[in-house]
Amino acid sequence: MRIVILSDALPPDVPGGAGQIAWKLGHGLIAAGHQVTFITVTEGPARVETRQGTTVHLLHSHYSDRLRGWFGLVNPQTIKPLNVLLRQLAPDVVNAHNVHYHLGYHSLVIGRFAKAATVFTSHDVMPFAYGKLTAFIDPSHPEQLDGWNYRLPFGYNLRKMRLRWNPARNLSIRHTMHYYTDERIAVSAALKQALEANRLPPFEVVHNGIDPATFNVSDVGIEIL
Repeated sequence: MRIVILSDALPPDVPGGAGQIAWKLGHGLIAAGHQVTFITVTEGPARVETRQGTTVHLLHSHYSDRLRGWFGLVNPQTIKPLNVLLRQLAPDVVNAHNVHYHLGYHSLVIGRFAKAATVFTSHDVMPFAYGKLTAFIDPSHPEQLDGWNYRLPFGYNLRKMRLRWNPARNLSIRHTMHYYTDERIAVSAALKQALEANRLPPFEVVHNGIDPATFNVSDVGIEIL
């Protein structure tokens, strides 16, 4: 299959996180015989690079963080070039990972109109929040290990973001997830619970895959430790 992976950041620009997982997933798919192309962003001019033998398209995107609530949905800097690029690549599958800052959730809509199956992989709570989620933690019960209520309290995002809050953001993301994704993946059971508790459609849990061989340590290394 022809697969396009979307991620706001990729190695070597990021040492870890969702970008690293998306990168390793892509190379695993290549090893399985698929044709994989990556699309990410750069603050500089748009260009095409080859990283570890893999084609990476970099689209220009640079804006003030104050606009994230809007540009994270539809980024006017990337929407046209992404539309043109996906129609040229004609992928069978578009898999979007962390796209909440630059490529935008509208990238899934573009993927659908490019006649690709669309898959969204959620690595965090950004589809319904603007950052780390701590609202469910009860400071008076630090011993609690389960049974949390992940539903955001009324007005939570507004209080957190103030003038940067976009009242239409979460509605737009839910609409995209309902109507423009064929599959939705959460990387943990807890994340799945949090996403669905905040009125997003059902997600399947697929844990991040790693190659155990990369953690092999030589006998000499063990002796040194």
